[in-house]
Amino acid sequence: MTVGQLDPSEREKALIIGRGTATAGHAYERTRRKIEHRQSFVLFLLVPAQHLRNSWIINMVLSVSFVETSIRLAREYEETRVSVEQDPPISPTTTTASDGSSPSMGSGEDAPSSVTSDEHDQFTVSASEARLYYADLASSPTLLYRTGRPWTPPTGLETYPLVKSSIGVFDHPIMHVWDNVLSLELVDILDAHKIPFSTVDVIRFETREIYGIVDGEHQTRRVDMSPVTIWIGVDIEMTSAQAAHGAAKAVLALLTAHNITDIDVDFRSSTYVQEVSTQLLPPVHDKDPLAKVVGPITSALGVPISTNTRPNAQGMMTVYLTEGSEPDRLLGLTCRHVVIPRNELNTTFILNRSTRVTNVVALGDPALQTLVDSVKDEIKGHRDCIKVWKAQIDGFVKREDGLDDLDVAKAKSSRAKTEKLVAKAERAMGALLTLLNNIQRDWRPIDQRVLGPVLYAPPIRLVNDGSGPLLEDWAIFEVNRAMLGPGFRGNVLDLGVLLSTSSSQYLLERSTGTNISSEKFTARCSSKDSADWTFQYPEDRHLPLSGMLTRRQMDHPDMFDDGEPCLLVIKSGSATGTTIGRANGVHSVVRKYAYNPARRVTCLEWCILNYGRGTREVFSKQGDSGSIIVDTKGRLGGMLTGGSGITDSLDATYATPFSWLLQRINDSEFPNANLNINV
Repeated sequence: MTVGQLDPSEREKALIIGRGTATAGHAYERTRRKIEHRQSFVLFLLVPAQHLRNSWIINMVLSVSFVETSIRLAREYEETRVSVEQDPPISPTTTTASDGSSPSMGSGEDAPSSVTSDEHDQFTVSASEARLYYADLASSPTLLYRTGRPWTPPTGLETYPLVKSSIGVFDHPIMHVWDNVLSLELVDILDAHKIPFSTVDVIRFETREIYGIVDGEHQTRRVDMSPVTIWIGVDIEMTSAQAAHGAAKAVLALLTAHNITDIDVDFRSSTYVQEVSTQLLPPVHDKDPLAKVVGPITSALGVPISTNTRPNAQGMMTVYLTEGSEPDRLLGLTCRHVVIPRNELNTTFILNRSTRVTNVVALGDPALQTLVDSVKDEIKGHRDCIKVWKAQIDGFVKREDGLDDLDVAKAKSSRAKTEKLVAKAERAMGALLTLLNNIQRDWRPIDQRVLGPVLYAPPIRLVNDGSGPLLEDWAIFEVNRAMLGPGFRGNVLDLGVLLSTSSSQYLLERSTGTNISSEKFTARCSSKDSADWTFQYPEDRHLPLSGMLTRRQMDHPDMFDDGEPCLLVIKSGSATGTTIGRANGVHSVVRKYAYNPARRVTCLEWCILNYGRGTREVFSKQGDSGSIIVDTKGRLGGMLTGGSGITDSLDATYATPFSWLLQRINDSEFPNANLNINV
């Protein structure tokens, strides 16, 4: 086992264990020798006392490889801490300016030029700060340059693990001037300094310490909160710290001119990505044996889609729409870039006799294979459990022949309970095998997955109608109602898989659907500081959608967390399943280099941050484009369009506000389009 193979939760446990085993007496060598000879040692005597409250330490059965990995991780952590003061700076890149005026937010030519420099940039941060400053975020982006207070490197191994995460900004003076004034002026500054940026987020960072784990959930408390930060994502291979410093000075001067003096400016590595990546079955109850796998082929929202012309590209259907004049006609909404490839002309698409028909299909080829694999995994998990339980039953039967009446009674009771588990697992296996056969027979041919043809898609373009420059990226396709089957319920959001630890560990490792119980889901979605804001988990796990979030509700939510305004949101996507995120009150600036690499489009988009709170769970990944984002009351907030980060794990997600989007749809070929589905 290597450090890189540990997930975030395992990594934190390993760090605690490694610190304890590696810092008592003769540190590493003594423990290593005991491991080599497979000698036992009393772990809890070496673990710092404050961590003994973590029940998982007391109950943990540790493998030799896990202990070795824990020690190695702790050693790396300590070596990094000790060497922080001695680290050389990162080698910078000097960006040279090119002639020409800098365009304002919108479309324009993009032609940065750069040359590398061997001389150290005086504004370059140390290699350790660059690497560790954002290490806890989902994609662990590299810090290039920042303003604000000096960095304090990680200290002693005796401290609790600290985790940094990003949170939204609400009720700050910057919100009054951001959309139509400050964001435009900031883009001009970045362009004037030739900064090849991709996104600009206005967020804060909180640092929390993890002091325990209860029922798989981190127990954390806030220990630090950063100032509001203008967080700029750049190509660090094309941007020098000196250029970032110059731009940051100009941005701070701009803020001062608007009487805003409490904001930091950070530059980090990041890119913007657009997240493309028979009858549908009725939605099922969470107790159904198919509940953990069947979501992608039910008629609830969360259906992965592709097209017959690009079956390997994948996105999501956003919502179902209908038309006032034709209430029985069903339409589907998604992103244009999901159903029309980049290499086609960026012009209005209208289906007519002269255009090629592009059919939207349920599940692209990758999603179909993922579904097949997940069903097979479920079958294997049940088969493994049955094997273990039957061996236990044999043991109970032998004990029933014993002379100890109390033990005989216990064995009989245990055998009866275990036999029920076996029977339940065998029934589930039968249902899963039937589903697998049906998928292999009915879903493999792509022409049996057709939902309907693409009807209309405006060009991807910038629209500024007073709400700030927003990007139009949507398409409408017709949905064959017969394809939806008898269980169609309209716009309901599948809240995903409800996992249980009572059967087998494999259930905890599923990557599709949420990996938390309904109780934990409810706890996360309920406000501790707003007594009137509680989340009622749907009995059948399907959240009905109704109403839309207004811009004011996005900017000024009535939910609070740790005394701060908070807007929790939910989405169900093909790449990440059901996830919870934290919406930001300040829209982000996003620059897209789309159809023509020489052209750029700069717009504002609704920003969703990862949930945080000691976790590194991401809100979205590539393949989730088109997903609807709603608040915990089922009000529609936005259509997911992309995200930013330097790995597949994104640090921020972006969406087009749905209230604005529906108005654009009504202003086009579908003046009567609405959400009032006749089921």
